[in-house]
Amino acid sequence: MYKILALIFLLQSFLVADTRQIIKEANDLFDEANEVALKDPDKSKQLYKLAVLKYESLLKQGIKNPDLYTNLGNAYFFSGDKGRSLLSYHRAYRLNPSDKNIKHNIDFLRTQTVDIPPNSATRILKYAFIWHSLTFQTRLILFILFNCILWGLLAYRLYCKKRQTLWIVYSSLALSTLLFGSLLTTAMQWDNSVDGIVTEREVTPRQGNGYIYEMALSGPLHSGSEFKLLETRKNWYYIELPGGSKCWIPTRSSTLVKE
Repeated sequence: MYKILALIFLLQSFLVADTRQIIKEANDLFDEANEVALKDPDKSKQLYKLAVLKYESLLKQGIKNPDLYTNLGNAYFFSGDKGRSLLSYHRAYRLNPSDKNIKHNIDFLRTQTVDIPPNSATRILKYAFIWHSLTFQTRLILFILFNCILWGLLAYRLYCKKRQTLWIVYSSLALSTLLFGSLLTTAMQWDNSVDGIVTEREVTPRQGNGYIYEMALSGPLHSGSEFKLLETRKNWYYIELPGGSKCWIPTRSSTLVKE
C-alpha cells in the first residue's frame, strides 16, 4: 500500500514539474517575442505562435484557470489571431468575472473585431442601470457600505425609535438589493449573452443550414464576431448577432465559449 502511495506521489511530482517547465517555456517565448517585435516582426509572430502551442498543451492536460486563458489570449492577439484571442479572454472572464483587466481586454478587442454594433436596447439598459457598468470590486464595496449603513440604522432605531431615519433605512435597503442583484448577475454570467466567437478569417452567413441558401446579411462575418447560440442542426449553428440579426453559420467557422 505504501509503495502504491509513494508511486502516485512520485508521478504527481513529475507532472507538477513538467507543468511548471511548460509554463516557463511559454512565458519565455512570449517575452522573447516582445523583445524582438520591433526589430523582426516575422520572427516575433512565430515566437507568439510557439507560445500559443505551449499554452494550448497545458489546456489539453486539463489545466484551466483565468491566468492561463489570459496569457493564451495575449499570445493569440500578438500572433494576429484576434478571434481566438477574444475567445480566450471570454473563457478567462467566465472563470473570473471580477477581473477588470480581462473585461478591458474584451472591450478593447470588440472595438476592433465586431461586425455588428450593439443593440440600442442594450445601450438603454446600460444607461438605465448605470451602477452595473462599475467594476465588480466597486460594486462589492458599495454593497458592503450600504449594508453597514442599513444594519447600523436598524440597530440605532431599536434604541431611539426615531422616524427621521426611516427614509435612509429604506434607501439603503433598496440600494443594497440593487447592488446585490448586479453582483449576482455578473457572478452568474447572466449579463454575458456571448455563447460563441467566429474564429475563421471570415464566414458567409446563410438564411438556412446549408450552402445552398442565400446570404443572410449584406456581407461576411469576420474573425472575432460574437454571437448568441439559438440552435444547433448537424454541422450548422443558428445564431443571433449583437445587432439582433439572425443567421446560420457552419460550426467549423466558430468556437463556443463554453467548453
